[in-house]
Amino acid sequence: MAATAATLLAACAPSPGSVKEKAERVLALERNDRQVFQRRGPELYAALTPAELAPARVKTYDTRTLELLFEATFVAADASDRADATPLMEAILDELYRRAFLREDLVAMLDARYVTDRDWEKARALYARFPWKGLAVPEIHESTARIEGPAVYDVSNDGRSLTLVPVDIVSRPIVVAIVSGDCHFSNDADAAIAAAPDLARALAAHTLYIDPSLQSIHLEAIAESNRASDRKLHVLYRARGWPGLDFRRTPHFYFLKDGRIVDEIVGSDPQLVALLKQGLRKIGLL
Repeated sequence: MAATAATLLAACAPSPGSVKEKAERVLALERNDRQVFQRRGPELYAALTPAELAPARVKTYDTRTLELLFEATFVAADASDRADATPLMEAILDELYRRAFLREDLVAMLDARYVTDRDWEKARALYARFPWKGLAVPEIHESTARIEGPAVYDVSNDGRSLTLVPVDIVSRPIVVAIVSGDCHFSNDADAAIAAAPDLARALAAHTLYIDPSLQSIHLEAIAESNRASDRKLHVLYRARGWPGLDFRRTPHFYFLKDGRIVDEIVGSDPQLVALLKQGLRKIGLL
């Protein structure tokens, strides 16, 4: 697998070939080694030139090339949060629809991009255009004022709605814990913290727990977890509102003071409890 990944990466400088071949290289790396892809996938995808990704050019490709380009754009966006990914996927989907050659899983991928972007208006429009069981937008409560900085969604007790709230990370030291109930490493971290009562109390008083909920949001599960725990789990609004924070790996603990990252811990380390206490001390909370 490592050799395959190395071969694919070697082919990306500057990766000559057709659009189809370039898209296939991206998808092959993502299938063969996702960890390497998270680091190097965007570089491989960048072999596709702006001219090749232009909407007018996209319409000239054969249907199989369009499908592969759509999938490659989806996985590359997941690794790099490219601003141009969603519009490109929309253009490809429209062309496939025009050709009456549309797969439902591609619609689901575009839905996942809208969820990641928190673009609920476009998500609702997508569901109206391609309705089928499984696609739904939660009830969203957002202020009319646009929030550009750190923000999260509060999850209602019944798991049916989200309320957007800004987060103050400047006026006081704070720990931002990025965790997911679907991640067993996050669950291991929870267990380690619970077994250290003094640490648990300190974190409970100063930690904002955020579920990144990228591509999908399991509100009922989050609400159930909140009802059963003293810890309140929120849902990420938009990652770009949190400069310097990576929401793709869980668990991930950031220790912030005056809005700056002082320390961070990634994963469920055997020395997690000691590392968390060290991080708290660095920002004056223990």
